[in-house]
Amino acid sequence: MASSRAIRLTIVFTAVWSCVLLGLLFVCRIALQQTERANADSLLTADWNTLKGYLKIERGRPFWYADYDDLDERATVARLRKSFRMVDGSGTVLELSPAAADLESSQPMVFASVIQEVERSGATFSTAVKDSNGKPFLLLCGQLRDETGSQKYYASIGRPLSFNHRFFTNWALLVLLAVSLSAPLSAVMVRVCARIDP
Repeated sequence: MASSRAIRLTIVFTAVWSCVLLGLLFVCRIALQQTERANADSLLTADWNTLKGYLKIERGRPFWYADYDDLDERATVARLRKSFRMVDGSGTVLELSPAAADLESSQPMVFASVIQEVERSGATFSTAVKDSNGKPFLLLCGQLRDETGSQKYYASIGRPLSFNHRFFTNWALLVLLAVSLSAPLSAVMVRVCARIDP
């Protein structure tokens, strides 16, 4: 009789503890994703404003102006061009980095709709995509003008969304380990309670 009661209590404790841990895991996942997206949005907006200081469109072509003897400026331009894509009003590609080409090949519909989305929103917009290896990126797309201000061009820059995903994966493994240990822990708790309760 006591053994049956102990088994039932162990099952209850295990179920409750597992639900608490899994619920916490779910809430933390959502919070991490929202935080990461907000941080990436903020960084991309700053990158977009920085880009307009280095990139000039002259005679229908993009030109990057920077002091390449300055290590900081050189690193900034290299970062901006790492996942950079630019097209003219007809959709002709004017500059395409290898990383952006990989993203475009894996998410062609997203890039095909950039011009329409920018015109519809009237400003920059961001969207989440994945490269050919499934690595998540956040893209920011917007409109640029040439030196005369008369011609429209459309560009996108991106940042990987990987740091928090790795952190979350490691943290999730720890939670799952805790869930797997919940049964023996629950059994110990039941035995302690049985000794306390005469």
